[in-house]
Amino acid sequence: MRSYHGAVRQQKIHYNKITMYMLTGFEDQNWYYKFSCPMKSGRYIRRSTRTHKYSEACHIAINAYDDLKMKNALGMTDHGITLKRLIARYLPEMSDNPATVKIRNSIIKNHLMPFFGNRDLYDIDDDDIRAYIRWRNDNWVPTKWAPKGLAVTSIMNELRVLRFFLRRGFSKRQILRMPDFPSESRVNRGGLNNLTYEDSPDRRGYWNDEQEAAISVWLGNFRKRWKNSIDLDNGLPVDHKQLLPSSRRDRYTKVVFYVLVTLIRNSGIRSVELRKSRLGCLKLFKDQDQELHTLITITAEMSKVNKKREAVASNMGTMMEIWEDYRYEWERYFKRKSTDQDLSFPRPSNPDVHRDITDLFRNQMQRNLDKECGITMSTVTNTEGIVKTINMYSLRKSYVTKMLQNSDMNVYVLARQCGTSIEMFERYYNVNLGRVHRKVFTKTVRHLRQLDTARQVKAGLETE
Repeated sequence: MRSYHGAVRQQKIHYNKITMYMLTGFEDQNWYYKFSCPMKSGRYIRRSTRTHKYSEACHIAINAYDDLKMKNALGMTDHGITLKRLIARYLPEMSDNPATVKIRNSIIKNHLMPFFGNRDLYDIDDDDIRAYIRWRNDNWVPTKWAPKGLAVTSIMNELRVLRFFLRRGFSKRQILRMPDFPSESRVNRGGLNNLTYEDSPDRRGYWNDEQEAAISVWLGNFRKRWKNSIDLDNGLPVDHKQLLPSSRRDRYTKVVFYVLVTLIRNSGIRSVELRKSRLGCLKLFKDQDQELHTLITITAEMSKVNKKREAVASNMGTMMEIWEDYRYEWERYFKRKSTDQDLSFPRPSNPDVHRDITDLFRNQMQRNLDKECGITMSTVTNTEGIVKTINMYSLRKSYVTKMLQNSDMNVYVLARQCGTSIEMFERYYNVNLGRVHRKVFTKTVRHLRQLDTARQVKAGLETE
């Protein structure tokens, strides 16, 4: 055993915060440093610099001291930064949409935390991200929703959540470097045996022809029952006509579901935009032929992309009639007069708080619509036998796909209507936009040629 007599050649540096010294009894004669820990009172940090060069040793010691000072200022411990600490600090900055919160919390609890746990993420790198993907692949078990493998899109959703926290930590110098996150195609090409990949248009379920016919019949029947119930409220005779439930809460919930389905099927508006909508966002307007239409104003506050736009309901003025009846139901339930600034779909217990319309939609689909339509409406089975859930985005997809199948529809106008882009249409909707563009363009060219011919004929007649 080697022995030494203590520290020698002690020198103070960095405003007397750090003591540099050597130890007697060691052959290597490397420099050591010592300083009071900035993160814990009464504790000292003593380490070797592993170099006998004084200038290099001072540089190492100063970097170690400043690194701990920075971590302390950022609220970190001397053990580093964990995912739990990043979540606690930056989670309030993320979306508060109830559906998004539910999915995000599930990702954090069931996947990210079990893998990363309490490990220090200060020096996280690309290998850690790849290791996470392999871990998810190796621990996959079949479920009803993923019987054949773990979807690559699920991995990408998890990585998006992780990337948010790491990016925020990196911007505050809480982690050393930002790791590389692989693209969807790179993950798919990784050769992991339990991962499955679907083309974008096939990922979200949407109603087949039988289900589309069933929902059209159900909407028509519901509207009749709703009108009968309003007539009864106004003291008009309804004889033995069918009515909505007598329970005020049940009736209002069913009306909300009907309005959501009708709005999305006729405008393609996003569920998050509906959730934030106000009662005054729908108005009537007349076109150049004096036909009535329903105009939906999506404010920047409502919009997913923070941009104001206007959408026109495809069922023309009928949507406004439905909306006016909905305002009646709103006032009937909350027992007060509504204003244009009131939330369209608030919580039943508090008209000033947004409602989780995603949960309402899912519950109504599973508990009522399947039974009332006589067929399964809450899910659809694709050609490969995989069960897909029907949600509000499924209705938006159906609306966009149906509109794009009409060669008279201008795809740029439709993108504006839906608050998206041509690129998103091509990526997520099963339609040949090149073919649609050719049809629209050739039709426009023919129309312009007809106008040109008519002008030439008119000019010839005038010269005669």
